[in-house]
Amino acid sequence: MAKPIKGDSAEQSAPPVVAQVKYRDTVYRTRTLILQGGRALPVKAFTVAVNQDDEQALAYLAAHPDLELIQE
Repeated sequence: MAKPIKGDSAEQSAPPVVAQVKYRDTVYRTRTLILQGGRALPVKAFTVAVNQDDEQALAYLAAHPDLELIQE
Protein backbone atom coordinates (compact mmCIF):
# COMPACT_ATOMS: atom_id res chain seq x y z
CA MET A 1 0.00 0.00 0.00
CA ALA A 2 1.36 3.41 -0.90
CA LYS A 3 2.14 5.85 1.87
CA PRO A 4 0.71 9.34 1.58
CA ILE A 5 3.20 12.00 0.61
CA LYS A 6 3.78 14.66 3.25
CA GLY A 7 1.86 17.76 2.24
CA ASP A 8 -0.68 15.64 0.36
CA SER A 9 -3.68 17.64 -0.87
CA ALA A 10 -6.02 15.68 1.42
CA GLU A 11 -4.13 16.99 4.46
CA GLN A 12 -4.09 20.54 3.17
CA SER A 13 -7.75 20.68 2.12
CA ALA A 14 -9.22 19.79 5.52
CA PRO A 15 -10.96 22.88 6.94
CA PRO A 16 -10.06 23.93 10.47
CA VAL A 17 -12.51 22.80 13.13
CA VAL A 18 -14.38 25.70 14.72
CA ALA A 19 -16.26 25.10 17.96
CA GLN A 20 -20.01 25.67 17.97
CA VAL A 21 -22.08 27.58 20.51
CA LYS A 22 -25.64 26.30 20.93
CA TYR A 23 -28.77 28.02 22.18
CA ARG A 24 -32.10 26.43 23.09
CA ASP A 25 -35.26 28.02 21.74
CA THR A 26 -37.76 27.98 24.60
CA VAL A 27 -40.76 28.75 22.38
CA TYR A 28 -40.43 27.18 18.91
CA ARG A 29 -39.28 23.75 17.74
CA THR A 30 -38.40 25.14 14.30
CA ARG A 31 -38.16 28.66 12.94
CA THR A 32 -35.75 30.94 11.15
CA LEU A 33 -34.11 33.86 12.94
CA ILE A 34 -33.10 36.71 10.63
CA LEU A 35 -30.08 38.81 11.54
CA GLN A 36 -29.55 42.40 10.51
CA GLY A 37 -28.31 42.25 6.94
CA GLY A 38 -30.63 39.36 6.09
CA ARG A 39 -28.56 36.37 7.24
CA ALA A 40 -30.72 33.47 8.46
CA LEU A 41 -30.12 31.24 11.48
CA PRO A 42 -32.28 28.09 11.42
CA VAL A 43 -33.72 26.67 14.63
CA LYS A 44 -34.13 22.89 14.42
CA ALA A 45 -35.32 20.66 17.26
CA PHE A 46 -35.40 23.68 19.61
CA THR A 47 -31.69 24.33 18.91
CA VAL A 48 -29.71 26.93 16.98
CA ALA A 49 -25.92 26.63 16.61
CA VAL A 50 -23.34 29.14 15.40
CA ASN A 51 -19.55 29.24 15.25
CA GLN A 52 -17.94 30.59 18.41
CA ASP A 53 -16.21 33.31 16.37
CA ASP A 54 -19.47 34.65 14.86
CA GLU A 55 -19.77 37.81 16.97
CA GLN A 56 -22.85 39.19 15.21
CA ALA A 57 -24.86 35.98 15.64
CA LEU A 58 -23.71 35.47 19.24
CA ALA A 59 -24.75 39.00 20.22
CA TYR A 60 -28.16 38.50 18.59
CA LEU A 61 -28.74 35.13 20.27
CA ALA A 62 -27.61 36.35 23.70
CA ALA A 63 -30.03 39.29 23.54
CA HIS A 64 -33.02 37.26 22.30
CA PRO A 65 -35.59 36.71 25.10
CA ASP A 66 -36.71 33.27 23.81
CA LEU A 67 -33.22 31.75 23.72
CA GLU A 68 -30.98 30.34 26.44
CA LEU A 69 -27.37 29.24 26.19
CA ILE A 70 -26.81 25.48 26.34
CA GLN A 71 -23.89 24.76 28.67
CA GLU A 72 -21.85 21.84 27.36
